[in-house]
Amino acid sequence: MHLNDEYEAIRGQLLLLDPLPTVNKAYSMIRRVQRHRCVTNTAAISREIAACVGKISDFVDLDSVNALVARGKNKKDPRKVKTNRVCEHCQKPGHEKNQCFQLIGYPDW
Repeated sequence: MHLNDEYEAIRGQLLLLDPLPTVNKAYSMIRRVQRHRCVTNTAAISREIAACVGKISDFVDLDSVNALVARGKNKKDPRKVKTNRVCEHCQKPGHEKNQCFQLIGYPDW
């Protein structure tokens, strides 16, 4: 029962159980409390960040920030653009005639 003081409530609950739980059951209960605290702390941090953004918005043009964020979300996947190209020489997708290894030669690798 050498738990930190922050786990005093769960310690009391464990001691009230009759019969006392196994070590695995007690550990499981403590982990559940710990995960709950992590989620709660994350939510508190998110609220702090939102408050900071609110303060910053007084000094920054939010329309320009939103435009930058939107521009970043609309970036095309280069792999998808690459597959739209078809070589006129070998008829294989992914490259064009000026990049065709059959015409320009294969690299050493």
